[in-house]
Amino acid sequence: MSELRDKLIECPVCLETYDSVRRLPRTLPCVHSLCLPCAARLLDGTQLRCPECRREFNIPGGVRQLPGNPTLASLVEEHERVAGPPQPAADSQQDSPGTGREAQDPVQVKHWASDTK
Repeated sequence: MSELRDKLIECPVCLETYDSVRRLPRTLPCVHSLCLPCAARLLDGTQLRCPECRREFNIPGGVRQLPGNPTLASLVEEHERVAGPPQPAADSQQDSPGTGREAQDPVQVKHWASDTK
């Protein structure tokens, strides 16, 4: 069970464990998840292609407005309770979701995402 949980709380792009500080999990309209820094890196203008199913979505408000996943958040919380809180990154600028273009995007939008196909 521990291996399954570990796989579920791992970002499919960077393969790092989600956490409640730097690697916040965000859910795409296809219901796949990835961490906020990876979502920011994959965002091309307002387009984001899911790294799992390859569907492309229009994210007009930027990645910060993508919803979280309560079930995944519970698993991350339990992992942090057992393993301890996340450690600060050696280069926190690299993992900071606020260092890219998405930092300029508004947090709230009328339509959080739409399938472009």
